[in-house]
Amino acid sequence: MKEVNYFPDMVYKNTSRRVLRGFTLIEILVVIAIIGILSGIILLNLNISKVKAKDARIINEMHQIRNLAGVYYDENYNFNGFGCIGDTLIICDDITNQGGINFVIAAKEQDYCAKVQLNGGYRWCVDSKGRSTRYDSSTTPTTPACDNTPGSEVYTCE
Repeated sequence: MKEVNYFPDMVYKNTSRRVLRGFTLIEILVVIAIIGILSGIILLNLNISKVKAKDARIINEMHQIRNLAGVYYDENYNFNGFGCIGDTLIICDDITNQGGINFVIAAKEQDYCAKVQLNGGYRWCVDSKGRSTRYDSSTTPTTPACDNTPGSEVYTCE
C-alpha cells in the first residue's frame, strides 16, 4: 500500500518523525503590519465617536437648560436673573467640561437664549420661543444671534 501524504506542508525527515515548518520572518512582519493598520483605523473611529458622544451630551444639557428656564419662569414670571446660577450652574459647568466653547446664556424679562459651540464645529442654540437649533456653514444664519453683550443684547436664536 502506498503512503498518502495528507499534510503536504510538512517535511518528513523519516517515516517515524515529522518536522513542521514554521512561519517565515516576512509572513510575521506582514501580519504585524496588517494588525497595525487595523488598530489605527479603529482608534481613529473611536476618537470620532468620543467627539460625537460629547456633543450629544452637550445638546442634551442644552435641553435641560430649556427645561430649567421654564421652571424659573413659572416661579418668577420672567427670566431676569436666569443664568449659570443655582441648579443651572452644574449643567453650565458640565457643558464647559465636555468641551463646549463660547457658552452663553442671555436672559431678560420675557426672553432668554443659550448657545454653545460644540466639539464637532457647529453651534447649538435654545431659546424662549421653543427653538432648539443646530447652526453650521449650511444654515442661514451660520451662527445664532444669541448675545448678552451690553448694547447689543439679542435674546433669540434667530
